[in-house]
Amino acid sequence: MCGLRNGLNYSEFTDCITEYDIFCCTECKTESCDSFVVNGYQFFGQPRKQKFFRKSGGLGIFVKDKYAKHSKIIDSESDYVIWLELNCFSPYPLVVGCICNIMSSVTRRGEFIGIS
Repeated sequence: MCGLRNGLNYSEFTDCITEYDIFCCTECKTESCDSFVVNGYQFFGQPRKQKFFRKSGGLGIFVKDKYAKHSKIIDSESDYVIWLELNCFSPYPLVVGCICNIMSSVTRRGEFIGIS
């Protein structure tokens, strides 16, 4: 995706999101102050933590409202992974991850391993 705000201008994209209970996005190009609305969904976003000159990167997960109230982001130090824990499935939580697979020469070895 080349920017979430741009993608949400197209009904084909929002229709795609609403086909699923959980929809993951990469290259969202978001900042922490951004908010996005898709009826019936809550957006959990993780903008880049690294300094940047223009919006780039960023990950996000749209979660259907009936699951969103039982969901939370699991902290990660990586800009390239977002973990979401859903506590509405008994007896164990469901963990969903969205990973941006960038060139290996740019990432640090082991950056995707582990959930704190």
